[in-house]
Amino acid sequence: MRKLGEIMDIEFVEGNQDLLDWISPLWAKLNSYHRRKSRHFAAYYDRMTFQQRKAILLAKAQNGLMRVDLVRLKDEDDYIGYIVTTISAANEGEIESLFVIEPYRKQGIGHALMQRAINWLDRHRVKVRRLVVAVGNDKALDFYEQFGFYPKYYSLEQAEQKFVLGGEGAIDSENVAEQF
Repeated sequence: MRKLGEIMDIEFVEGNQDLLDWISPLWAKLNSYHRRKSRHFAAYYDRMTFQQRKAILLAKAQNGLMRVDLVRLKDEDDYIGYIVTTISAANEGEIESLFVIEPYRKQGIGHALMQRAINWLDRHRVKVRRLVVAVGNDKALDFYEQFGFYPKYYSLEQAEQKFVLGGEGAIDSENVAEQF
């Protein structure tokens, strides 16, 4: 079987948080995708900047570890994909972000990035591994199942309030259980 690098003339660049700035243009495309797909949190994605996301990732890496893998076409400066993986101080791993630009999807690049991240987690003997898939990105679920990731629970977050508490249509929190 031919390796991905033999099929496409690509190379992987691996490192730590020092490489985060290199993912910025790709992350912006991912964030834009989530904004378009989100029914309830488009404003959240609209406000989120790369610098804010980077600060969140760096905070996680402060007491743990971070790995950044980038993919680029050889002989070109632009990256076509990335994955960011962290290990917390409690030795729990998380696939923080994965993205491959459209023309290069379904060619094994995302699969190779995931495998690199999982191998890194294996080397660090991480037992608990997780990732978050944004609502609206349902196509990603089948992809992640190939690696043994399945929904464990649903996490709900209140969107920006579109109603006035106590106004018409408001929920009486004392009787909410009776309503369901």
